[in-house]
Formats: sequence, C-alpha cells, structure tokens
Amino acid sequence: MSERTDRSQAPSPVTAQDIDPPTGRNRARFEITPRGKLVLMLFHLAAGAAWLSGDANVRLAASLLAAPILLDLGWKLWAKPRFEVRVGPRRGIARAAFREHITLRNTSARAALRELRLREPRTLVGATGGAHLPWLPPGATVRIELAARHPRRGVATSRTLLAETDWPLALFRWQCEVAVQATMLSEPARIPIALNLLQSAERTREEQPAALGEELEFWSLREHRDGDDARRVHARRSAALGELVVTVWRGTEASERCIVIDTRRAPGMPDPRTARRFERALGHAAWLVDRWQREGVRFRVVAIQRELSSTQVTGTRDAREVLAWLAVAQVTPFRALSDEERRELADTPTRYWIAAGGYRHRGKGDARGSRVSGVIA
Repeated sequence: MSERTDRSQAPSPVTAQDIDPPTGRNRARFEITPRGKLVLMLFHLAAGAAWLSGDANVRLAASLLAAPILLDLGWKLWAKPRFEVRVGPRRGIARAAFREHITLRNTSARAALRELRLREPRTLVGATGGAHLPWLPPGATVRIELAARHPRRGVATSRTLLAETDWPLALFRWQCEVAVQATMLSEPARIPIALNLLQSAERTREEQPAALGEELEFWSLREHRDGDDARRVHARRSAALGELVVTVWRGTEASERCIVIDTRRAPGMPDPRTARRFERALGHAAWLVDRWQREGVRFRVVAIQRELSSTQVTGTRDAREVLAWLAVAQVTPFRALSDEERRELADTPTRYWIAAGGYRHRGKGDARGSRVSGVIA
C-alpha cells in the first residue's frame, strides 16, 4: 500500500534551541491597590477637613496619611522590577499535573526584587496560587518551581507568565506580563477502551474462518508463543525444525494492526455533542497508541481528514508524531471518499475504526473489503 503521510498539522519536535527568552512582549503595569485607595480616600477627607477647619491636629492627621502614600509611591517608581524569565518547552497529557521549573534573573542594576509572586494563568492550579520569591538581589538568578496542570488538548507557541509585587506597604502594585517563546503541547487525555471490546478485537481473525468459506492469504511462519491456538501449528515445518512453528495469515499479526481515525463530521445538522465525542474518541486513539507502542509492535495510523493520510509507527519517535497530531486534530466537514481512498482502505488490515467526528455510518464502500474488528464511536 502506498503511504501518503500528511504532516501539515503535526508540529515538529521542539528542542531547547527553540527557546529564545526574553523575546516576545514584556509589559508592566503600575496600579493602586484597594488598600491604597482606602488610604488615599482617608487622606482626601483629612486634607479637606484640615483646609476647612485649620486645626493643627487635623493637618497632622492628613500628613500622617500622606506619608505612607508618598513613601510607597517613591519606592515603587525607583525600584521598578526588571527581570528575565526562562522556561523550556513542555509536552504532556491534557489536565495532567506537573512541576514546572522556571529560571528568573533580576536584570536591575540597583534594586532587589522583593515579595515577587509569579504564576502562569494557563496552567495555574488554584490551590497553590503560584510561586513566591521573598528576595532576589540585583544580577542574581534563581530557579523557581511551579505546581501546574496541563491545559486542554492543543498546542501553544508561547507561554505567558504574570509577576506582581506590592512591597513594601502594598498601597501600589507592579504587575508584569512576560511572554516567552516556548511551546506547550497537550496530548489528548488517555481514555481506556472497554476490555471486552479490546480482547474481542485482538482475537478477530486469529484463526482462519473456514465456516464462512473465506480464504486467507498465507503470510509467514513464526515460532510458537504462549496462548497461540494449537490449530495454527504447521505440522510438517515443526517436525522438520524440531520446534513448534505456527502459520501466520495476512492481516492477523500485531505488525498489521491499524487505527483508522475518521474526523469527518456527520452530514446535515451539526450535533452539539460532537466536540465532547471528538475529545473522547481522540483519547481512545491515544490510549491505543500508548498500549501498542509499549508492547513494541508495529502498527499503522490512518487519518480521514480533508485528505487521507497514513503513518507507519515503528518506534517511539513515530508514536510521538502521531500523538502530536492528535493534540491539534480538528473535526473536518463531511466528504465522500474517492475510489482511490476506498481501495487504499480496503487494502488496510483494519483493527479499529474510530468515528471521532461523529460520522458513524462509514457509507457504502468506505471500508469495503477492509477487516473492521472494532468500531469505536
């Protein structure tokens, strides 16, 4: 079968060289805090009362209220936070918790960073509230650990972190938004397939179905393994070699396993449950890829999108590329398969057909001649 691999949607592997901090936008905002608003309002009231009454005690009260405002404002303007943030690319499973390590360097030549709070809104875990940095002298570098959680399935080419400090009196606050060019890829959450469906599909066509009169093509011979059906033992070859060997029919070995991921939306009115079904189906596909990759078997992944694409998975690298595509896959409009695509599917020893887009009826001839062992909607 000819292989036509569509990798236009699959991001290339990310390396450390892809990170170039602190490139990207870096914005700082200076604002007054609720505490500062309250003190400022009291100062206005005291100043107005002192102007109307001329009482020395009222003027003293207004001065005492103005002093912390001027002190905090002067310090904040003098010690504006200046820093660089470095964070590496991240790849994981959607909604999975992880520990992120961030390198922060104080680039200011005169002021230390004090009481700095750092968080990433996209991955923030509510109970932790981000990281807290009590003090960092000028020119120093520190490594910070953030408790985080992967966002929903998808890929982002930049990561945004928020840092804020209101030291010393918390009347005013600096809030800095830093964007770092680092890729975050969230693979689909793994959703296991029912054990009975998996076992029935694994056993499908393990034996030659003589009752149906179907003639399978001879493929090869291999050594006997625990669990093999005794009826598959090749008697003459086993006697000649002195050990048990079994017959392998085309389409029955693990090396010919295949996942067909159909992303086409059902024709007609859109189903409001399509998005939820699509995520669940991609989770089934990711779980199968992980399972078969751990077993060390070779398999094929066929995707029905705007065009048919096929990828042979022979190792960890191929499996990672398939999972990267699953991270960015989208529902596609319905289209009928061409005759060439139908012939290609018919030549595929299909094990699982995953109707991710909601098009459950594969149509007349969409999988004609292919061997569908399990259909997962």
